[in-house]
Amino acid sequence: MQRLQLSNDGKHVLYQQYTRTPIDTGFNDTQRRLLSFGLVNGSIEHLAKDFIRNIVGHAIDFDGNQLIRGQHTQSLMKINCLVIEKCHERKCITGINDEDNAIIEGILHYPPHNFEAKNLPLFILIHGGPYDASLNAFEANWYNWAPLAASNDWLVLESNDCGSTGYGDQFVDQVRRQPLSRPGRDILAAVDRLVMDEIVVPNRLAVGDYSYGDFMT
Repeated sequence: MQRLQLSNDGKHVLYQQYTRTPIDTGFNDTQRRLLSFGLVNGSIEHLAKDFIRNIVGHAIDFDGNQLIRGQHTQSLMKINCLVIEKCHERKCITGINDEDNAIIEGILHYPPHNFEAKNLPLFILIHGGPYDASLNAFEANWYNWAPLAASNDWLVLESNDCGSTGYGDQFVDQVRRQPLSRPGRDILAAVDRLVMDEIVVPNRLAVGDYSYGDFMT
């Protein structure tokens, strides 16, 4: 339970939580949900049910309306190679893990003045969590340091591999029973593709990050 907020009328407390729902003999891990606890009758209500992605923030305006900030990634068709969209000096990439046909997204951060260059050294930056994601956005905190690594002449790959939020509950839950091998295969598939396309040099690869990224490393 996190980010508690009292409603304007003082009768409800809004909060976010990860939910585990029973499936057969196990549990299903979901993304962050927004719930409301009734202080008068003790009832719990699931808010914003129609939003099936990850809720990362919420607020209540002066009129009592509930506002959410969600992380949503659009579903993509199956492809056989990387599809790349230019985003200044970084690229949003989409690829497929041929082992299980999983569609994986990520971000490439290029060194200054080397946008779309070939034969670059690669640094793989694995996000924490695993229930988290690398976003194509500016985030001023200590653990989003891909631009710093890129400024030191690395091509930086941030992969939203299996277990990342923003792709639905099933995508999150798949990592539960294979916390290292399952997302690891997605990352290696992305690296193999970058090597095949001669974007990176195969003998100049590095990997690291913090928290869950340390375990993956």
